[in-house]
Amino acid sequence: EIVVAYTVWSRKRGAGREIIKKLREWTIEHNFKRLVTLSPLTPMATHFHIKNGAKQVHINDETQNFEYSFKNEKIFSPSVTKFKELEHV
Repeated sequence: EIVVAYTVWSRKRGAGREIIKKLREWTIEHNFKRLVTLSPLTPMATHFHIKNGAKQVHINDETQNFEYSFKNEKIFSPSVTKFKELEHV
C-alpha cells in the first residue's frame, strides 16, 4: 500500500525531481495508496520536497518524512516559475 522513497539524491540538476515524478507515476499506475519519503534532517531535503509538492508529515530525531498526494497536488514545472494545480484522477 505504501511506496517509500529513501534518500532521493543526484549530482545532475533536475534529476531528483524527475525521480520523484517518475516514482509518483509508477505508484499511481500500480495502485499504491501512499508515496512517502525517508529524508535526512537537512534544509536541502526539506526545501526539495516542499518545492516539489510534498507535505511534511513527521519529524524524527534523525530523519523526516514527506508525503506526496495524488489528487489536487501542486507539482513544480521546470518550464514555469510558479506552481500549477493539476487534477489527478
